[in-house]
Amino acid sequence: MSGFESFMGSVFGAASVASVLGYLGKQFVERNIKVDLEYVKAELADLAEKKKLDRTEQASVRAVVKRYSRVVMLSAADLQDRLWHFNERIEHVAKRLHAADPFVTRSSKWPMTGRHYLVSTMYCFARYLCWIEILKRNLSVLEFNDDAQTREFNHLVKRVERMLADTGPQNCWTQKVTVDQPVFQFMQMEIGESVLVAGETEIHCMSYRDFRVNYDSLLENNEGLLQLQNLLMTAAKAYVAPPPKPHQANAAGMPEEGPALAQLAAQPTVTASVIPQPGNFCPLRLRLIHNALVDLTKFLNTYNKVQSTEPLVMLELKSFRLDEFDKTWPAFGQKTV
Repeated sequence: MSGFESFMGSVFGAASVASVLGYLGKQFVERNIKVDLEYVKAELADLAEKKKLDRTEQASVRAVVKRYSRVVMLSAADLQDRLWHFNERIEHVAKRLHAADPFVTRSSKWPMTGRHYLVSTMYCFARYLCWIEILKRNLSVLEFNDDAQTREFNHLVKRVERMLADTGPQNCWTQKVTVDQPVFQFMQMEIGESVLVAGETEIHCMSYRDFRVNYDSLLENNEGLLQLQNLLMTAAKAYVAPPPKPHQANAAGMPEEGPALAQLAAQPTVTASVIPQPGNFCPLRLRLIHNALVDLTKFLNTYNKVQSTEPLVMLELKSFRLDEFDKTWPAFGQKTV
């Protein structure tokens, strides 16, 4: 027995001491339990409020994604369709983009000038990047949202961005890269920003007519648009053979120069095998962008419950180690190696 208990026992008696100590112990325990309960209640209240805010934020994110998903879907589908045509009809595209006069129609069967094809393709890219930029401005938390559909959407958008910008896929090509024109992330942002139009209530994308009319002025001091144009022109150039050299003299030793020969020399010809020049990675980059857009368009078609009018088919990636590429850029839900 302690000195205190002995003292109290001598004064009040052992029974009284035990009663007092029991009462004090009970009060101590009850007070601690009460404090603990208040703490737990506060923690549960904070947790409930956090979950409520998280649900509200997720609902807000889903609302923004739903609001812009249709315009992103349409612009992605148009760009994917144009890139399919660019790659599958490259022999015709190359002739037009690298014609001596891009404003002149070369064929009555396909009366499209090189200028129109270039500007309209550039607009397909610019419109898509514009809506992505608008989406990002309205949804800064896209990448960190817990909603599975939102995270998949972000993954697919990011994949398109990286196929435009990333030099990593070069390592998966079996050829040695001698030329490439990647459009880096901030170049893409600049392209999107350059065609933003402020409306009365919200921002939207420039119309094709305004883009076409102002194309040359838009190119001035716009690093992104210039690089994108370089990508398209370099990709087409891979399929253009050098013009034939004029003969210096005919069989009689007389010069063979004249309008007909000069015109022939100025017109581009396309390699008969339709195989790009070695080392030019640009055609393959456009195919990678196309295939990333196919995945994005399929997702958005499902998300918006839209049935595609045409089958969405991946383009073949020749001389490309796809298994190695998939380790770096796997499908959504799979881990990188």
